[in-house]
Amino acid sequence: ESFPNRILGTPSCRMTPSPNAISPLLFFLVLPAFVVPSSYGIEITVQPGVDLLPQALAKRRALGFKLEENVNIILEPGEHRLTTPLILGPEDGGDGSYEVKFYGENATISGGFKITGWNLQKGSKNIWEAPFPEVQHVNLTDIGPRMQMWRGTERLQLARSALLRYENCSREWIQFRATDVREEYYQQDDVLLVLYEKWVMDFNRIKTIVPENRTLFFSIPNFSPSDPDGGGSRYYILNAIEHLDEPGEFYMDTAKRKIILFLEEGDDPNNAEEGQGEGASQGEGFYVSDITSLVELQGNTSKAVSNVTFENLNFAYTSVESFYINAGFNMQSGNFLQKASISLAFATSCSVRSCIIRNTGGYGVWSNMETRNITIASNVLTDLGAGGIRVGRGDAITDNVQYISVSDNVLEDGGHVWQYGCGVLSQRASHVSIQHNEISFFRYSGISTGWTWGYSPTVVHDIVIERNYLHDLGLGYLSDMGCVYTLGHQPNSRVSNNLCTDVQSYGYGGWGYYTDEGS
Repeated sequence: ESFPNRILGTPSCRMTPSPNAISPLLFFLVLPAFVVPSSYGIEITVQPGVDLLPQALAKRRALGFKLEENVNIILEPGEHRLTTPLILGPEDGGDGSYEVKFYGENATISGGFKITGWNLQKGSKNIWEAPFPEVQHVNLTDIGPRMQMWRGTERLQLARSALLRYENCSREWIQFRATDVREEYYQQDDVLLVLYEKWVMDFNRIKTIVPENRTLFFSIPNFSPSDPDGGGSRYYILNAIEHLDEPGEFYMDTAKRKIILFLEEGDDPNNAEEGQGEGASQGEGFYVSDITSLVELQGNTSKAVSNVTFENLNFAYTSVESFYINAGFNMQSGNFLQKASISLAFATSCSVRSCIIRNTGGYGVWSNMETRNITIASNVLTDLGAGGIRVGRGDAITDNVQYISVSDNVLEDGGHVWQYGCGVLSQRASHVSIQHNEISFFRYSGISTGWTWGYSPTVVHDIVIERNYLHDLGLGYLSDMGCVYTLGHQPNSRVSNNLCTDVQSYGYGGWGYYTDEGS
């Protein structure tokens, strides 16, 4: 009769809704549980290891396409690490009479590699160093892989300053307050600025600093100054070793090829592997990722990938898309991003069920262009670099994205890199059902649909948003948001029987239902 705390490692409220408002039975969620397939069919077993999944996929292809029974690719317990994404084409799926299912118990498809060999810095009691891994495929010279590191499932913080406020600004510069900005930074070309606008935050870099008049010039002169109510003249400095001053912060030094980590005194990162010592957890390890996606279903205009299911698996550790950091992109909801941990394009009758998708650099699951009859159900998505689930694209007018079901998922703790990521983002799609999900602890909107602007004819219609529990959104980071945000004409759609609570914008627009332009 009350909502259990299902948040993984994140504070959550416990509440009992009024029986006059809505029944708590509407929010019963089915969480991941191992289910033995009713029909075993052909079994391909995959042992834990590095890049063994592509070998299993090759075995599936060798079976041919005309089969009479299901193909079950069974992942044994352990870490199944990928150095490149697992790509499935039309020849890897089923044909309607059978399906290809990937499943397992306590099996993790991982894009992460462990950082080992930690040593205390000379003269320090809590600052540790480890060398960049000498592995051929690993590239830590670009900014994307260096923005995230995890201790087990716990996300660590890239070295950053406190939240600051500028006194004046233009598209090309800010005037900072005294002592907020140093005259010079170590590896200054690599230092990032995070600047807040209304419903987005920008990444930028330092071109020059003029201490005499307290002016910092941007390397990308495209900042859109926000009114104080929407953006608040807020910014902070990120990826600067000068701000490595709190336990749990890290910095990656490309010049010296070292990873530097600030921990509590007495916490030895070398003990993490074996779960020894105070503060260490069993087998947690330190992980970094340099791949932006784990699994990609890629059909084509001639033939779709069909009848593929991922069930009862863990997906962990993806990197940040470096291009958009370097270019300073800042579009609403992160709709410019091109990757997700699991993505589908030109695919039909596929599903992601009862999985845990965590530790991402972007969105978790994306039903992209030309996808139909897709089910994303009973999953947990947590510790997300952007949002949780995407449907469709923002820049497409004619994409045939329809009959997508997003149900019974728990989506929480998003926006760690791209703070404007949504729990569920549906763009230019039709017949989309978003029901029975719990969405919480995102820095922007919970559910966002439409994205056609205005009242002109639209491909968006028959959108159903019902019986979702949305809470603890916004968290005071951005403005112009809501539990459910609709944009553009969406005929024959409905938003009903949702429970929305605790929405906190920075300035304006922390609404329950936000019906924006053309809704």
